Amino acid sequence: MTKEEIYKQLVERRKACFFCREFGMKNQAEFPHYDTQEIGNLTTWSNNLRSKILIVGQDFYHQNGFLAQHGQVQFGEELSGTDDKKGYSTKTNYYLKTLIDHLLEEFRLSPPRNDGKNSNNPLFLTNAVLCLKSGNASSKIEEKCYSNCATKFLDPLINMLKPELKVIITLGKPAALSVLSIFEKKAANLVNLRTHSMNELLAKSYIKVSDSEPAIFMLYHPSRFHLNRSFVDHVNDWLKVKDYIINIST
Repeated sequence: MTKEEIYKQLVERRKACFFCREFGMKNQAEFPHYDTQEIGNLTTWSNNLRSKILIVGQDFYHQNGFLAQHGQVQFGEELSGTDDKKGYSTKTNYYLKTLIDHLLEEFRLSPPRNDGKNSNNPLFLTNAVLCLKSGNASSKIEEKCYSNCATKFLDPLINMLKPELKVIITLGKPAALSVLSIFEKKAANLVNLRTHSMNELLAKSYIKVSDSEPAIFMLYHPSRFHLNRSFVDHVNDWLKVKDYIINIST
């Protein structure tokens, strides 16, 4: 099967998954006017099936916010380089775009699209949890939802993106633990990282379980600006990813 065929099947499985409904989660397919033909709405921002970098966030949004923003990531036709957060559905998405801009130019984001075509930049965006939570932006998501999505969607997505995939960037500890749960099957010692703080995970620089596997950079979530980490520190974290990409490309 081609990558395109595998991905299409993965999207269809996502649309038909209601495993976490008991935890108050709703599939984006339950809001058909705002659903997409991607694994999740964040992926409309960058969906290259031959990506060098996979970015894994936590979750897309809560249900009320999803409806209010019509499931969009960013509203304007152009991505502004100015400090204008109003053009984005959440501040997190604005900050994420700002940080991605510090990678190499080839990875920079274009306006979101939902036309079934691959984005030109070799970057794929997704979330550790694909369904929409109830409550508000800070509402807790049950651990079972993370493990379900990791098994059913994130693991096969990572396998599909290989061998072009060189780097996985996780945003925040929940996303880091989801990715680690996949690679624990190949390196049992990764289980010990589950008790580590986010600072301890960040201090690892990156993890690579074998030469054939992508490097995993476990970074702070972009929403943590001015809380756990300064803007300058965030940028420096992302510049380490940039340096790694340059080094393996030479």
